[in-house]
Amino acid sequence: GVKCYDEKKGWLDNAPEDTKRIGNAMMQTKTGRAQFEKLVQTDTKVKMQISSENKNNKKGCIMGESIYKNSDILENSKGDYHLKEATMIIYEKSISSYLDCSGDVTATSMADNVGYGDSERFTQAIFSGGVSLEDYIGAVAGHEAEHITSTSNILLQINKRGKETEVIPMLIETRILLESNFK
Repeated sequence: GVKCYDEKKGWLDNAPEDTKRIGNAMMQTKTGRAQFEKLVQTDTKVKMQISSENKNNKKGCIMGESIYKNSDILENSKGDYHLKEATMIIYEKSISSYLDCSGDVTATSMADNVGYGDSERFTQAIFSGGVSLEDYIGAVAGHEAEHITSTSNILLQINKRGKETEVIPMLIETRILLESNFK
């Protein structure tokens, strides 16, 4: 939640290693950089962490989460919502077990169920060797950044709109993965 990145100076001395790793992964693509800029410019205090927990199981594969309290949802004078603070968690083992096909949910099984974009291009981007673990961390972080910084996404979350809250974040994640493949 403490400022640890300056747009002119880059990473400040107080930047936690997890934050730098996630931020650097995000900055590898055009869309990832745009999402990172949203995090830098937001008033929301964002804590970023990488967890070694594996949440890839028969129930699904959680690669990242944005966690905040209901009391952290604020509304401004225009009626727009933003978060006072939030924690972004990236589950590294979920991502690696997804990519190396050792988890219950894998890149091939997921592509058929994505429902967003072109699943054939999605699978090709992952398995052509162009997408690394760090690329995927950047893509998941870009996804989570949308949950944290988008006033319209926060409104969808408040109204418990379920899958609707995932449409734009998933498009962003897929775009970052495709950009990662062609960088």
